[in-house]
Amino acid sequence: MDSTPDRLVRVGFDDPVEGDAVLPSAIGPITRFNAEGRYIVHRDRPKEERYITTIEWSWEQWLPGGGTETVTDYKAIYRSCYPRTFVAPPAIELTFMAVVGSGYIVSDELLWSSATSDEVQHAVNVFLELFGSCDVRTQDLASVKPPPIRRVNWHLLPSGQYPWSAIREHVQQAIGRRSARYAGPVMWRHQVLGLLEPDAVYVGAGGFRDYVAFVFPKKKLAILESTKGGNATYVFGDDWQTVSRLTKAEVLTGGLHRDRIIHGSDWEDRIRRLVV
Repeated sequence: MDSTPDRLVRVGFDDPVEGDAVLPSAIGPITRFNAEGRYIVHRDRPKEERYITTIEWSWEQWLPGGGTETVTDYKAIYRSCYPRTFVAPPAIELTFMAVVGSGYIVSDELLWSSATSDEVQHAVNVFLELFGSCDVRTQDLASVKPPPIRRVNWHLLPSGQYPWSAIREHVQQAIGRRSARYAGPVMWRHQVLGLLEPDAVYVGAGGFRDYVAFVFPKKKLAILESTKGGNATYVFGDDWQTVSRLTKAEVLTGGLHRDRIIHGSDWEDRIRRLVV
């Protein structure tokens, strides 16, 4: 198994200790489905209007008395699309184990009597995509018990009233080389949330890397904002310790969120009504 330090960091284990568990980063089609889910497109049904993304739009506007000025706004893009059904991510998490001086990366225990063949196959494929190999352990090694799990899918940013610079750096890395017209709205949404003075800001790691969490304890809110266009903002009413223990599948499809705010034209108004 290729478990070099660089590979472990790429998976989501920065400096693992016994019991650390992460949702692995999406580095290929298998781990992307594992972390983000997928859609089944129904091409046999009539098309429907659907929100796609938000872009930055600039134009020159005439001024009274002559001359022009550059005006910038954000425009929600809608298109006629075939209906689709979201397939929730399996969200298999990996745990670091230390056994007799050696480190192991393991999944949750899968019993053939209770797990479907698809679940087992998916777990094996996750390991193959991440490490290039996979060992299947049997009851002969039942004495090797998984350690207590400590999920490390989130990292706290340095404290400060306006940690926007740290948020911006993380968002820029997550966005990558996307064009300014698509990156601008993503940066703007995170800036809006950052300037609302959250008590704490957490950035996602591994398969949660496409989310930033803004925590407002006085409002009993934890807001998860996506660094991807065409997504949504998830609002949770629980305390952060509860939210941080959720799996990616529970976040997206567990029905545990208080609100799900589409990145549409009324996004900022809805956010401010919740927080301010």
